[in-house]
Amino acid sequence: MRQGRRVFASAERKRQSGAFAEALDLYREAQRAFAREGDERGLMECALARGHCLRLLGRFRQARRAYQRAARLA
Repeated sequence: MRQGRRVFASAERKRQSGAFAEALDLYREAQRAFAREGDERGLMECALARGHCLRLLGRFRQARRAYQRAARLA
């Protein structure tokens, strides 16, 4: 499994457990790995998941930007 997918899976576990701030850090790390790996779908999935975390943390403007980025990458 590539690094981006490994880190993304860790971020997903954090998000599912409610550790949204920790998940955001891991999604950022996964995003960098996906960019290095040229994984456009991974970049879109990270943006979408970051939007979910940001929304649940009440950071609505940032969430909207993350969702917009995900839509552009889709």
